[in-house]
Amino acid sequence: MATVHVLLEGPDDEKFFLSVLRPELAKTYSTIRTYLYAQRSKKDVEKYVRALHGSKEDYVVLADFDVGGTCYGGIKLALRKKMRRADPGRIAVVRTEIESWYLAGVGRAECGRLRIPYRPNTEPVSKEEFEQMRGRAEPMPRAEFMSRMLAVFDAETAKRQNASFGYVWGRFVSKAPRSHPR
Repeated sequence: MATVHVLLEGPDDEKFFLSVLRPELAKTYSTIRTYLYAQRSKKDVEKYVRALHGSKEDYVVLADFDVGGTCYGGIKLALRKKMRRADPGRIAVVRTEIESWYLAGVGRAECGRLRIPYRPNTEPVSKEEFEQMRGRAEPMPRAEFMSRMLAVFDAETAKRQNASFGYVWGRFVSKAPRSHPR
């Protein structure tokens, strides 16, 4: 059966991926591998991406909008400085940062229970704004706060409240093809 590699920036992205996106991808792929690239050297990341091209296995790269550039194309170009062989069509951009996706799947009632403001559009939510919300909520460690969000996460709500999540879900997750042209 088919394998997909998901290249993620860091642990918060991986936690989100494993909880929300992986179960849907598992309907298409028998093997799903994650690779955290942000803290790795350019040489290591290049080697990994080169190996993916050699294997012809599917992959997708998730990157926050803050990677660089002022538009999606600029962000993809900035990311390709670390991953020259990465296919721009396989790069998915999280707007603004992964924290906005965590919040996207939390509906109005759940926001009330978490004691955070409801945001019908979470795309502009930055890491800093997310931390301010967490500070107003019941005091708890960041990891627990994020886990509580994932426990009530609803993909349909997230698609409505965050266009980049909706795009990535539709393009790379729910309609994941078994092979992609290179």
